[in-house]
Parts: sequence; structure tokens; C-alpha cells
Amino acid sequence: MSDLDMVVEQPVKRFHIGDLLSVVTGRLVSPSHMDGIYAVVDWMADVPHFTHQLPRAGDVCKPHLLRQHPWLAEITIPESVNNEAALRTFLEMVSARYGEYHEVQRIPEGEYVAQDPLAETAQMMTGCDSCRAVRHGAPDGSGPDGYAGTVTYTAGGTTRDMVAWFACRRTHIGPAVRAALDAAGELS
Repeated sequence: MSDLDMVVEQPVKRFHIGDLLSVVTGRLVSPSHMDGIYAVVDWMADVPHFTHQLPRAGDVCKPHLLRQHPWLAEITIPESVNNEAALRTFLEMVSARYGEYHEVQRIPEGEYVAQDPLAETAQMMTGCDSCRAVRHGAPDGSGPDGYAGTVTYTAGGTTRDMVAWFACRRTHIGPAVRAALDAAGELS
């Protein structure tokens, strides 16, 4: 068997140009809004993500997208694209020039490190002297409260708990915890 016979084709998936531009530019121009970003990032990394994980995952996906489609770097999204009508016009224009859908390969295995969403929340806490994450419920969101946990952190000698529920790919903190964090000036 020759080396050519052993070449394995990478799986590809087609995405709208607006989905790709959203990941590359950080501007939300996907016609399917956040779902488009989730679709690209989840596909490329081959793992599902929660909202707070998208920036890190997008940073890893961006250079791979630009290697696969270097022309994406040529596209500038005008500041005037700030409503649905302007977005439709912009997407029609770039689709006419570059094509509406494009195939995307996954990130090569080992180049993306998936992280536990609750542990990543703890890592994101700024100004922490120490952080500890405790998980409750099922990580797949199948429990009654989805995927919930408590992030205990210490900042400036004061220890606080932040309760996080991960459901429907959004991070929520409970109203009591939100009020306490807001009163402490930590939600500004």
C-alpha cells in the first residue's frame, strides 16, 4: 500500500459566510445570530461550548479559518451594519463576491483543549486570590437544573460564592448571588 492510499480526507461541513465572518472578526453578522457562531466553533473544535467559552474557542478557530479561507481577511464589516436590513444587504454583497456557503475542516486533533465549563468560569474570575469550582447535577444538562455549580472565590480577603447554572448554552447566576455581587460592585 502506498502513502497515497493511506491519505485520509478530513470531514468538512458547509457554513454561511456570515457565520465565518462572525468568528473571524468578532462582529455578529451571522444570519442565524449566535447559533451560527456556536455551529462553527463546535464543529471546528469537535466539542460543544457554553457562551463564556466562545471567545477562547474562537481565538483558536480564527487562524484555522483564515488558513482555509485567506480571503476572509480581506472583508471589512462597515460600522453601518448595525441593523437587520443593513446586515441583509451586507451579506448579499459579500455572498455575491465570495459565495454564500463554504466548507470548513475541523481543527487538527490536539490543537484545541476542551475545558470543563465550570472550571473555566473559575479561571475567568479576575482579581481572585483563589478559586474553587464544585459541580452539581449532570454535565450534559440532563438534570432538572441543567449543569449547575458553585464557584467559590476569594478576593481581597473576602470569600464569596457565585452560583452558575449552565443551561441552554447560557451562563446565569442566581438572583440572590447577582444581587450580592452587584452590591459588592463586582458586576459593573
